[in-house]
Amino acid sequence: MVVNIGYLKTHQYDMAEKEISEVRKNIPYNIILKVIVESSRLTDIEISEATKVVMNSGADFIKTSTGFFGSTTAEAVKLMQKTANGQIKIKASSGIKLLSHCQEMISAGASRIGSSSSVIIMEELLNKN
Repeated sequence: MVVNIGYLKTHQYDMAEKEISEVRKNIPYNIILKVIVESSRLTDIEISEATKVVMNSGADFIKTSTGFFGSTTAEAVKLMQKTANGQIKIKASSGIKLLSHCQEMISAGASRIGSSSSVIIMEELLNKN
């Protein structure tokens, strides 16, 4: 699901958490819930608060981006990781086109990568060995 970015931008974090919690409550717990926060549209404080919201809501992952509003940065992933302190998984997506991008995101704290360039990345990995 995509978080209501209006709630994040207007600092209505309780409303965002309530909405995500309702989704979590109404889907089976064996279904992984990833919450997309559009980190490229958020300030550092908003990224940190969004991470807390997603953690407190019972979601399984915080995801950086849909890909419509800019690329993911390692700095955003690091901030999510620092805030989450291992309490939620992070999926980095958007703008990850090379093996080096994947490695950077994983080093920053991402446990999953979303990329439309997976074939290129895997070819790069195979050619590296």
